[in-house]
Amino acid sequence: MRDSPDNHAIALRLSELYTEAGDLPRAISILEEERKRHPNQAELCFRLGVIRSLQEDWAKASQCFQQATQLSADFMLAWYNYGQCLVKLDRPSEASSAFAEAVRLSPEHKAARLNLVRLLLQQNHLLESQRHLKVLQNMAPDDAEVQELTRRYGSLSGKATVQE
Repeated sequence: MRDSPDNHAIALRLSELYTEAGDLPRAISILEEERKRHPNQAELCFRLGVIRSLQEDWAKASQCFQQATQLSADFMLAWYNYGQCLVKLDRPSEASSAFAEAVRLSPEHKAARLNLVRLLLQQNHLLESQRHLKVLQNMAPDDAEVQELTRRYGSLSGKATVQE
């Protein structure tokens, strides 16, 4: 198959169709072949990461998302999904960093900020978690998760210790 923008678009669309049909191995195969032809495309790494996440292969998914962030440092969704994988892999410190980068790139991304607050609380980074919780309170005051975090941790001080 000759390499052209049309062939690239067709390959991406085929991988989407196979993913939607549940044929994840075939979707991965198409994307891996496309990545050989276009090794510097963050979108290909991201799509592979999404499929690996659907397979719950968190280690491979995290590698794909990490590569996407290396190829495109401002790829917010890659940072967010990288953080999700790192949580699944029980790597909270690295996950916090990934979510922090996602929040830096997209301050209004509620899910990234919520995950960041939860991880910061687990790591007893209380002042930073409170700062992000205040932003969430302003962004989504009626959100049930934000209200629950506020109820449980809204009055934290830097000297307190979080207890679940």
